[in-house]
Amino acid sequence: MKNGIKALQEASGFIRSLLGKAMRLRIVPELTFFYDNSLVEGMRMSNLVTNVVKHDEERRVNPDDSKED
Repeated sequence: MKNGIKALQEASGFIRSLLGKAMRLRIVPELTFFYDNSLVEGMRMSNLVTNVVKHDEERRVNPDDSKED
C-alpha cells in the first residue's frame, strides 16, 4: 500500500502533465495522493450491524435459548 502511494506521489508531475494535455488545461492543480480507509471502515460498520441483526433474529426465534446481556 505504502509503495503504491509513494510511486503515485513520485509520478505526480508526470500525471499532471498528462492530465493537462488530455484536458487542454494551461494550469493543472497539484495532485496529492493518500490512503483512504473509508471503504474498510464502512465494511467494518456494515459487518457490526449485520451481526447485531443476526443476533436479534436468533433471540426472536429462540427466546429461551438466549441469555440476557
